[in-house]
Amino acid sequence: MDHKMIEHQRGYLLIIAIIAIVVVGFISSILINMYVSTTRSTTNILQADQALYIAKSGLEIARRDLLKMGSIITCSDINSTNAKYTDSCYPPGAANCSGYFSVTGDEKNISTRLSGALDDSSTTIILNSTTDLLTSGIVVIDSEAAWYSGINGNQLLNVKRGAFKTIAVAHPISSSVKQNTCALTATASVSALINPGGKRVVQDLLWKKNNGRGVIPGIDTYTALVAVGSVKMQGTPTVQNLYTNNLSTVGSTIVSGSGVSLKGSADTYIGSTVVGQKQHASDKNTSGSDIKANNSVVTQSSLWGYFFPGTTKASYKNSLPSSSITSNCGSYTIPANGIMWFDCNFSSNGQIGSLTNPVTLIVNGDVHINNNDDIYGFLYVIGDLEFNGGGQIHGQAAVEGSVDFHGGGDIIFGENPTYNDYYVTREIFN
Repeated sequence: MDHKMIEHQRGYLLIIAIIAIVVVGFISSILINMYVSTTRSTTNILQADQALYIAKSGLEIARRDLLKMGSIITCSDINSTNAKYTDSCYPPGAANCSGYFSVTGDEKNISTRLSGALDDSSTTIILNSTTDLLTSGIVVIDSEAAWYSGINGNQLLNVKRGAFKTIAVAHPISSSVKQNTCALTATASVSALINPGGKRVVQDLLWKKNNGRGVIPGIDTYTALVAVGSVKMQGTPTVQNLYTNNLSTVGSTIVSGSGVSLKGSADTYIGSTVVGQKQHASDKNTSGSDIKANNSVVTQSSLWGYFFPGTTKASYKNSLPSSSITSNCGSYTIPANGIMWFDCNFSSNGQIGSLTNPVTLIVNGDVHINNNDDIYGFLYVIGDLEFNGGGQIHGQAAVEGSVDFHGGGDIIFGENPTYNDYYVTREIFN
C-alpha cells in the first residue's frame, strides 16, 4: 500500500510539475512578448519623432527658399518635378542619410465675396462660392484674417475671427474675400519613402496679403488701375503691378474704357524687383500687353459690378455702419472695419491705412492726391482721380471718370507679393 501511494503521489507531482512548467512558460512568453512589443513601440515612437523632425526640417528648407530676400521661387515650384524637394537626403548633402523627405506646394489665389452682411462675432461665413478653397485654412475678408476648419456648401464653418492680430469687425454684403495661400506639405521617414519607417506628414499654411479686388472679363489678372475714362500720365509717374511676373499678362497695370497716353518719363512696371521690367521706356504711346486701352467692357454701369458684384451702390452704402459714412472730407476717422464712404470731393492729407491694415475708400466725388500723401488699400472713385505732382496709392484704384497724373504720382499694386511670415503648422499622422 505504501508503495502504491508513493507511485500515485509521484504521478500527481509529475502532473503538477508539468502544469507549473506550462504556466511558467506561458507567463514567460507573455513577458517576452510584452518586452518585444514595448521595444518595438519604443522604436516606432523614436522613429516617428525622428521622422517628424525631418519633415519639419524639410518644411523649413522649402519655406526659407520661398521667403528669402531676392528669391524668385514660387509655391508651385516646390513640387515632385523639383529634385531638391523630392526624396531628398537628410541632412542635405550627407554621405549617410538619417532619413528622407519630400515637399510639395499647393498655391491658392482665389477671390470671392460675402453673399450677405457679416457681423463681428459670426462663426459661420456664407460666400458666393467656395470653389477651390482649401477644406480648412485662412481667408482674408477686407483686411481681417479668419481661420476656418471646414466647408459645407458655400459656408465656412467653425470660423476663428480676427486671426493673426487682425480685428474682427462687421463687413457689408459683397465684401472681398480672398485666399492667397501656399500649403507646403512635407512627407518624411527614417528610411526610404517607398518603404518607410516612422513616416510622418506635416503641413505649413503660409498666407499672403493682397489688396486685389475685382476681375474684369478678358483680363488675365488683377489690374493696378481701372478707369472708364482716359488715363493721362506725364512727368515721372508710374503704375506698377508687382503681383505678377508674367510680362505678357493682359491688362495687369492699366485697363481703360478710353485712351491711355504716357509722356515724358512716365512708365508702367510689372514684376518683382528681381525680374520686373519697365514696359514703355522707348515707345510712350504704344500699349504693351500690360495696358489694355479702349476696352469696351469697362463702362460706368459695369465698373461697380466688377468690384462689388451682387449689390448696388445704394444697398452697399446702406449696409455700412454710420461710422463708415461721411459728407465731411476735411474731418473724418477711419473706423475699425477699414471702410469709408465719402459723399464729397476728397483731397488726401498724409497717410491713410498701412500695408498691414489697408483701407477701402469709396468716394462719391472727385479725388485729388497731393505730393507726399499715401493711401494704402483700395480706392473706388465715382468721379475723377488726379495726382498733383506726387503721392502714392499702395494697392488698387478703380475710377468711373478719368485719371490725370500731373508731373508725378504712383500706383503700386502687390507691394509685398511674397508670403508673410505667418503660418500654421498642422500634423497629419499616417
